[in-house]
Amino acid sequence: MKSFTRREVLSSVGLIAGAGLLACRADELRAGENGGSDAFKGRPLVPLDAAAVADRAYCIYPEGACMYATFASIVSSLGELVGEPYRSFPVDMMRYGEGGISGWGTVCGALNGAAAVIGLIYPGKDRSRRADLVTELFSWYEQSQLPKFRPTQTIVSAEFPSSIARSVSQSVLCHVSVSRWCKVSQYDATSPEKRERCRRLTADVVRKTIELLNRSQEPTSRFAELSQETNSCLACHGKADRADAIMNMRCNTCHTTFEKCPHGRK
Repeated sequence: MKSFTRREVLSSVGLIAGAGLLACRADELRAGENGGSDAFKGRPLVPLDAAAVADRAYCIYPEGACMYATFASIVSSLGELVGEPYRSFPVDMMRYGEGGISGWGTVCGALNGAAAVIGLIYPGKDRSRRADLVTELFSWYEQSQLPKFRPTQTIVSAEFPSSIARSVSQSVLCHVSVSRWCKVSQYDATSPEKRERCRRLTADVVRKTIELLNRSQEPTSRFAELSQETNSCLACHGKADRADAIMNMRCNTCHTTFEKCPHGRK
């Protein structure tokens, strides 16, 4: 009969324990796929005051910029009304979204933070509801004259007027959104005025997100669909025989010329 050293025995025990931990972790992941973590199951989505939460987002923006301010303002408000797990959620993780994800100019941080909130509230198999909310929010952002938010006299900096230049981004990308505003306002992308613009735009996104979340609790709630232009492009690019694009955002913002297609574009 073979004898085993103490090291070999302990190693075997460690492997068995590790396998058990991996199995438990797999169960947790499967539970997440089926409806989110247990901590968030059954948590009520209470109606929030959109204007008040927008003010909060504007106030905390200097602490971590767009994505952080969007996510933290909504989650902290839910924490005050509902309690855990919102109250102790690690909102600091959302600081990475500044400047379109660490300055890369990709998806707008305010939209990124809003989509994260929507995913937190509608996890697991609520895919269609998540898609509905994100679609209306992102489409609204592309087409709206922003920023509209005006901070109250108690929180506005005396450095900036109550109303500042507005622009239509026609894109959910930070790079495009900022560039279009700079062209309209004649301010640089590194200017204090641009930062104030993004601070107010963040508050606008928060307000719209709260309005959508509040409406999502109504039994007959309906949300906006994709634009006619986007649906027209997807009619070709989204078909099985030409599924060469995954997108919902506006096409002609970047694609100013089109291949010949059944819809008349050349």
